[in-house]
Amino acid sequence: MAKRSNRIDWNEVLQHAVTGARARLQEIKAEMAKILAAFPQLGAEAGGPAVQAQGTAARGRRTRKRMSAAQRKAVGERMQKYWVARREEQAQAKTNARLGGPERKLTDIWSGHPFRLRLSYSPGRETPRHCG
Repeated sequence: MAKRSNRIDWNEVLQHAVTGARARLQEIKAEMAKILAAFPQLGAEAGGPAVQAQGTAARGRRTRKRMSAAQRKAVGERMQKYWVARREEQAQAKTNARLGGPERKLTDIWSGHPFRLRLSYSPGRETPRHCG
């Protein structure tokens, strides 16, 4: 009786895996051909040749129009003004939020402060008098 070897021949396993993958790929390609035959407008999306529907023209890839140096400069100046205005707007919003809204001013906040001393100056007096 011959002894059986428990060793796995990885080259043989790899060869069977490649054979199985090729067979599955052929099945997928056949299925894809059937789907594209049923829906020809999917040809370009599926990575195959674009099949045009009756009466439609193939659209090429859209290209961006190049800007001249003057146009780039104008855009740059516009964007610079935009960002300056935006930073000022954000700073104003931050100040308004801190003060309690756009209608309140710092002097309004301070005038209602409980620890504020109101002083009255009278002519002929050397020191101010506390009023409340």
